[in-house]
Amino acid sequence: MEKSGGFAEKAYQIIKADITNGKLRPGELLVESRFSKQIHISRTPVRAALQRLVCEGLAQTDANKSVRVTNVTEEDIEQITQVRRELETLAVRLFRDRATPEKIAGLRALCQRECALVSAPSIDYLALIEVDYQLHTALAEMTGNRFLWETMKRIKTSSNRFLILSGTMEKYGALGVKEHDEFVSFLEKGRFDYAELAIRNHVVKIGERILI
Repeated sequence: MEKSGGFAEKAYQIIKADITNGKLRPGELLVESRFSKQIHISRTPVRAALQRLVCEGLAQTDANKSVRVTNVTEEDIEQITQVRRELETLAVRLFRDRATPEKIAGLRALCQRECALVSAPSIDYLALIEVDYQLHTALAEMTGNRFLWETMKRIKTSSNRFLILSGTMEKYGALGVKEHDEFVSFLEKGRFDYAELAIRNHVVKIGERILI
C-alpha cells in the first residue's frame, strides 16, 4: 500500500508538471498506458494520479470517460483572478500579526532570485515562474493558516499554467518582478496597508495581462 501510494505520488507530480508547464496542452488526452510506460509503473497508480488531477481541476473526464487536460477560458482567468485577489489580500492581513524580520528576509531573498533571473542574458521563464510560485505560497504559509496555504498552492498552480500558456511571462515577467519588489519593500517598512494594496493590484494586473 505504501509503495503503491509512492508510485501514485510520483505519477501525479510528473503529469502535473507537464500540464503546468504546457508540455501537455489543453484538451490533450491523458492515457494511462502511455504514462505507465513512460514512468515505468503499473496503470493503477497512474489512474489514482489522474483522478487526483481531475479533483484539482487540472484535468477533466469527458463524455467517453476519458481524461483530458482541462481547457482554459477567459471566464477561468477572470474567476481565478477574483479569488486570488481576495485570498492574497487576506494573506497579507493575517501575516501582519506574525511578521518577523526573518520571514520578510525570506521573501526578499525570493525577490532577489527573481531579479537575478530576469537580469540573465537568457531568461529561464520556467524557473522564474517557479520562484514566483514560491514567493506567493510562502507568504500564505507564513500566515499560519494551513487552509489558506493549501488553497493558495492549488490556485497558484493553475495561475502559473495560465501564465505559461498565454506567454505572459515572456512579455511582462520583469514587470511582475518589479511589483514583487515593491510589495516586499512595503513589508520591510511595516506599511502593511500599502502591502495589501500592492499585492491586490499585482494580482489584478496579472489577470489583465493574461487576458491580453
